[in-house]
Amino acid sequence: MAQSSSSVQSSNMFELLKDNDSGDSASQTAGIGLKVQCTSIYAYNGLKDALKKNKLRFFSHDFKPEQRKSYVISGLPNLPDMEKIISDELRQVYETWLSSRQNLDIPAYRIVRLDRASGKGGGVAIVLKSHINFEIVQDMKLKVIEAVGIKFGSLKKVTLVAAYFPGTALSRDKHSNFKSDINYLSRFKGNFIIAGDFNSKHRHWNCVRANKSGQILYDGMINGNFFVFYPPTPTFFPHQANRSLPSTIDLLLTNNPDLIGPINSLNKLSSDHLPVSFQLLLSLENNSGNKCLIPQLNKVNWSQFQRKMDLGLKGMENLEEKCDPEYIDEVINKFNVITQNVSKECIPMVSQNRKSKPLPVNIRKLIAQKNYIRNLWFRHRSQIYKCHLNVLTRKIRDELRIFRNQEWENRLQKAQENSQQFWRITRNLKKKKDIIPPFKNNTEVVTDDIGKANLLKDQFYKAHTTTMSFNSSEELKSKISSSLNLFNYLKPAKQEMYSLEMSEIKQIVKSLKKRKAPGADAIYPIMIKNFPPIALEWLFAIFGLCMSIGYFPRAWKQAVVVPVPKPGKDHSLASSYRPISLLSTLGKIFEKIILKRLDHFISVNNIIRDEQFGFRRGHSTTHQLVRISSSIKKGLSQKRSTGMVIFDIEKCFDTIWHDAVVYKMLCLKFPSYICKLIQSFLRDRSFAVRMGSAISAPSDIPYGLPQGSALSPTLFNIFTHDLPSVFKRCYSSLFADDTALLYTDSSIIKI
Repeated sequence: MAQSSSSVQSSNMFELLKDNDSGDSASQTAGIGLKVQCTSIYAYNGLKDALKKNKLRFFSHDFKPEQRKSYVISGLPNLPDMEKIISDELRQVYETWLSSRQNLDIPAYRIVRLDRASGKGGGVAIVLKSHINFEIVQDMKLKVIEAVGIKFGSLKKVTLVAAYFPGTALSRDKHSNFKSDINYLSRFKGNFIIAGDFNSKHRHWNCVRANKSGQILYDGMINGNFFVFYPPTPTFFPHQANRSLPSTIDLLLTNNPDLIGPINSLNKLSSDHLPVSFQLLLSLENNSGNKCLIPQLNKVNWSQFQRKMDLGLKGMENLEEKCDPEYIDEVINKFNVITQNVSKECIPMVSQNRKSKPLPVNIRKLIAQKNYIRNLWFRHRSQIYKCHLNVLTRKIRDELRIFRNQEWENRLQKAQENSQQFWRITRNLKKKKDIIPPFKNNTEVVTDDIGKANLLKDQFYKAHTTTMSFNSSEELKSKISSSLNLFNYLKPAKQEMYSLEMSEIKQIVKSLKKRKAPGADAIYPIMIKNFPPIALEWLFAIFGLCMSIGYFPRAWKQAVVVPVPKPGKDHSLASSYRPISLLSTLGKIFEKIILKRLDHFISVNNIIRDEQFGFRRGHSTTHQLVRISSSIKKGLSQKRSTGMVIFDIEKCFDTIWHDAVVYKMLCLKFPSYICKLIQSFLRDRSFAVRMGSAISAPSDIPYGLPQGSALSPTLFNIFTHDLPSVFKRCYSSLFADDTALLYTDSSIIKI
């Protein structure tokens, strides 16, 4: 190990404190600092030994190698203290004590974790910066070792595994399983690094005595299966001094010692395990382009935004009047690219990092003093130091509570009543944060965002399947298909079209809500509200082309789905989430233009039945309930009883047959251009699930009406307008897909 460490040229900076005979802790902390620079690990260790002989105390050190820093720290059972040392690129955590229902969220980091399936304790996790590309190691078939692994690296692919072995009172069979697990982990193809708490003691890594699992690791090292790296100082200090002696049980196994730089235990956190750090001599593949950034729309220079949009759209002023869907899609894609480029230049973006206010100087000094006393406790195991350490721990806890309460009071005083900040605080206090735990997929546990997104995509796709059996209605299916095939050859008559005015587009743009989320094109409503006149003229022209050929652009039919947990369900199952679709704002504007013409035709021809109170202007659930209660009271006044049967069609919106909607519109003699627009609107739709900064692969929508669309409610009413009538003295009440049948009669038997 010494030879592999000496190959790394490093400069070790550390500070020395002269022993103070007074024994006062305050005077011990305020010693004279002496900075020393060493050119190699040999010089560092030699100087350290010489200083000890001269009664100089080693205080702290920091390796600063010339190679790129990529640290791994293991052994953090106390998770609330974790953010104190989260500053480097990669961490490992074992004995997390997390269950599948608990969430672990660290800003700007991604977490790959494995929780213990049953019982308390255990659990492992890997925490790494969000810009690092990696792949999760799937299907690790282990018996007694809890482990999670990733593969990363740009030039050399390295498998990194965080492992935890309980190692308490194990039988012979369990030690045999431990040996088979170690053999399995050491057979990874290419380079591997296995770091964690193995609870394995051996004299080779400075333990007083060896145990069975330690002997297994030592035999594997002797047989050449891997190298064992360990820090020069113990990593485990039991809180009770009489329980056992300090030992080194946090180890690192690798088949390539050239990847490992200096390894040390750090005097941080309040756990009985010390974090272990080592330098990973490997360049990490950057993925900084996928960082989740939030636009600051309240800090945009909209005048600059309009000027740059003018410059970008100058070459697109005169659109060719091509009746070609491919041309329309090409032009819309160009417009989206121009708008996105301008937004990147004009809209400032911030990351989701939650930057907390720095701690006051007095608390930082107390923490430094606590770490110093803790170091003395680890060295001397004296109860005096232990008592002093407990006093400092309680004092720091009390000071932190006072500091946080004061910060909260200051924040409330700054928030004026009815201000935006006041209501933001109120909303955060009332709203319970949705926690999305790792997902269960049969026997696997999915922890990464992309894996969760793909599971949800498959789950949401299952909802878009038809519930009708075409085997029993082949004649109907053939009739509808032939009618639509004939309709597809027809071109919409120009005299049918309602004229489109620029004032109509401006009115719709004015009614847009600024805070609505964008779709896949990332064009926010507030951006459209600040479009220059040339951009609105472009939209006017493209809307006219789409209406002339009855085409709904493909870019506006792509939905981004955000999962929302269902209350009272097991959130570790993908079936416990409902989808919220985010559609393109430009597509929503075009939908409202179509809807205005659709509603006009429906109103003139009285297509929607009077019993339907859902999705109609001037109608609500209250009106329908008043209607039902009035009918019941009327029956009672005539000494008649009323019976009611309530129907609820399951997943009605998600299972509607697209061709049947268009066929019914043709039967109702809707203008052909509207029928073609609706047919194009429903066909070739797709969605992708977004989880954090990850997005799943796209999936098509074979059945169902688009969620979040302005046209979907009206199309549903058209689809259900021809529900069969009921017999005499029996009437129906409808609200969307909820149906109630009421029958009034003097005879309860007839009811």
